[in-house]
Amino acid sequence: MPGSALNAPEEASMPMPQTDVAPLTYLIQLRGQVQGVGFRPFVYQLAHRLGLTGWVSNTLEGLKVVLNACPEEARHFYELLLSKAPAQARITQHTFQIIDYQCFEDFKIIESASEGTPNLLISPDFALCQQCEAELFEIHNRRYGYVFLTCTQCGPRYSILEQLPYDRPHTAMQAFAQCPTCTQEYQNLQDRRYFSQTNSCADCGLTMRLFDSQGEEKSFATPQTLLDFVVGQLRAGQIVALKGIGGYLLLADATSAETIRTLRQRKNRPHKPFAVLYADEEALRRELVVSDLAWAHLQSAAAPIVLLPLAPAHSLAQAEIAPSLDKIGVMRPYAPLLAWLGRELGKPLVATSANLSQSPLVYEDAIAQTHLRRLADWVLSHNRAIVFPQDDSVLQISDFEAQPVFLRRARGYAPTFLYDGPLEPGASVLAVGAMLKSTFTLQHQGQLYVSQYLGDLQSYDTQARFETVLHRLCQVLQARPQLVLRDAHPGYPNSAWAEAFAQSQGIPCRAILHHEAHFGAVLAENHCSAARKRCWA
Repeated sequence: MPGSALNAPEEASMPMPQTDVAPLTYLIQLRGQVQGVGFRPFVYQLAHRLGLTGWVSNTLEGLKVVLNACPEEARHFYELLLSKAPAQARITQHTFQIIDYQCFEDFKIIESASEGTPNLLISPDFALCQQCEAELFEIHNRRYGYVFLTCTQCGPRYSILEQLPYDRPHTAMQAFAQCPTCTQEYQNLQDRRYFSQTNSCADCGLTMRLFDSQGEEKSFATPQTLLDFVVGQLRAGQIVALKGIGGYLLLADATSAETIRTLRQRKNRPHKPFAVLYADEEALRRELVVSDLAWAHLQSAAAPIVLLPLAPAHSLAQAEIAPSLDKIGVMRPYAPLLAWLGRELGKPLVATSANLSQSPLVYEDAIAQTHLRRLADWVLSHNRAIVFPQDDSVLQISDFEAQPVFLRRARGYAPTFLYDGPLEPGASVLAVGAMLKSTFTLQHQGQLYVSQYLGDLQSYDTQARFETVLHRLCQVLQARPQLVLRDAHPGYPNSAWAEAFAQSQGIPCRAILHHEAHFGAVLAENHCSAARKRCWA
């Protein structure tokens, strides 16, 4: 149940039901994607405007609100809570009930409850919002040029999550103490960064470091001069490895055929197409054929790569970027650092995963310093840890039904999966998938979690990444699978892993034929649960 962010002036004037009935105490519980989306400040602001008392808190099952109100007031509040929820919220369940009376003098956001087993959807990483983008380039704004700005509606979530419920001390942001000005914003009811868990600025936030291909760090007087230098190197045909939201990217001038040929040679990627990042909307629309639906996805909070046909006149080194293809994978700058570099360069950029062919995405700084020197002329890093590495998502718009078709589901979507079919609430099942384009799926506490795209499992490094992400997600969710599903192919590395894991845990492991798994997925999508059970019996 997506909503829209509360607009203060408009909502402040909403009529409040008048009643002389004595107040009662109500408990409202929301489940789904309700943490890391600005829901607590939204609830606080709404209660404050309506003159209600009580509290709101994150729990391991979602969001909990307790308040004093007369019946009509409580119902009015509840309806607004659902209909005006923050833009990135996805409410899957909600309850509303009277509980024993409690007396409150005001309304508060109280400390999150961390006891119990998590039962909520994990918010994915959200792309740079329009308001933060405007601040980034507003010369008189205190965050002008601060390429790690965020708010309650945008920024990393899943990639920095260490523990639930979602709070700053449970993320990689716990290493950064807010300065007095950021703290004032965080505590100011009227500020749009009120209770923003990723809030930071140039005085208290992330810092950058730039290394050359020999591993030597280059010093700069200010972050601005560092960024200017990087733009100059990109303009000169150099390749830059940049630490993004979910891992390192390789950036290069997308109009330079020579630079792209060099990138292909270093990366050992002779034919597979590269994605292109456009910071300039006008240039993107001029050089590619962009439907309204494609644009909506490009500008969404997920900000995936979208495959688009090339227009007759364009500036790209097409033959080098996408040999023999008439479509290009295009993305918008989903992180402020990408937005700044793209706009300052004034050209489209190749933005591809920083890894060697058949190896997983590099996301750890120490590995980047040793492995990316052979790929890039410069390595640009920052000091916020990446907990869950992930590639960019890729989709195309179907020519037949005008709907999105996922080719790779990762940043912006994982691990949230909204499924409205029946699930066994108490079952904890792990499905480890096939070998190519691997992912895993975990059913736990009545929720489904689908991992980010993890790559092909031929290489040892990718197998290790698969296990690392799986164990971390199970740890965050406090999940202990009771059943493991694997592909029936005995030679797949994850099939062997599943058997060994199941044996070590003393749980059953079931082999499923590949085509039956696809058939079962189609049945599930069409809510044929009985037929699906027969298929896997």
